[in-house]
Amino acid sequence: LEYLNQVSSDTGSSDTMSKRQRLGPRAMMPYKTCCTQGRCLMPVGAAAGSLDGHDSPQLPVHLASEDFIFSCAHFVAFRGFRERLHGHNYTLEAWLDNFEGGGNSDLAVTDIAHVLRKLCGELNEHFLVPARSDVLKLHIADAEGQLHITCEDGTLLEVPLADCILLPVAHSTAEEIAEYLHGRLVLELGQASLAERSIRWIDVQIKENPTQGAVFGKSVQGASLRSAAKL
Repeated sequence: LEYLNQVSSDTGSSDTMSKRQRLGPRAMMPYKTCCTQGRCLMPVGAAAGSLDGHDSPQLPVHLASEDFIFSCAHFVAFRGFRERLHGHNYTLEAWLDNFEGGGNSDLAVTDIAHVLRKLCGELNEHFLVPARSDVLKLHIADAEGQLHITCEDGTLLEVPLADCILLPVAHSTAEEIAEYLHGRLVLELGQASLAERSIRWIDVQIKENPTQGAVFGKSVQGASLRSAAKL
């Protein structure tokens, strides 16, 4: 585990921090029921208190590890466009704005690392399917144990259901995967524990390769978390 806790005056000289591209906060997608098969991961509407038009602050606490990796198949589909089925060895990193000791919190940096490994393990060696796509028609064939995916261009994919993870996203892009994992991280850690450690902001970065990825950052306090109901 790489744990960098640099004071704010040092972050400007940090090569990692200076080269990161930041994305402004975005609202989570509205919840709606997609299936009741138990294969979908939970949608999480965490961190509602975003600052419109305001970029993430400089974050001194960095968590990265060779263990924070998941290998998945996916393809991105929009109206009139579809990628071929392919895969990536995704890497996951997180930045926090603070991590103060003391108080009554039992939350440790190792606990955050454990959650990041858990999230990677959930996705690893699966086909990432966007359950909220407006161009893919999904049908679960229970008798066959298959997921049928009909694309806008008429292409039909039949995939073993056990090999799929249905994500509560519209597109299986790095941007939307990062947003999803941000919400899951906040839910797993708990807002109360984060507040006791004075953690107010978290960035989550997903990289498909060393030069391509996305960062989702948002406030983690003052939000109303959705229940852990399945899609």
